[in-house]
Amino acid sequence: SPPIDGTRETAPSLQKTKSEEDWSGGNGILPGRASVGPLMLMATTPCFSVSYFHVVSKLDGDFLQLGRAFLKDGLFNTLRSIWPEPLDPVAWKLILGFM
Repeated sequence: SPPIDGTRETAPSLQKTKSEEDWSGGNGILPGRASVGPLMLMATTPCFSVSYFHVVSKLDGDFLQLGRAFLKDGLFNTLRSIWPEPLDPVAWKLILGFM
């Protein structure tokens, strides 16, 4: 039944507060995450993609073999040995694959 004074009864507010809507964590707990995070992504993606391509094409998908090479020769020496030369057609296929 309607209220006696003629006003309408409203349902509780379904609007969420800003903290309930924001799933990003606000400013975050890491300082500089808006600039350092994207820079780290841009710096590490080529290394991971070249390593992945090398594992799939040369090591038959055996990531343990790549890990053994990292342990034996070191991270940077192994990356240097598997990194394609700038004029290598495979390198250009990789680059154009990202575009």
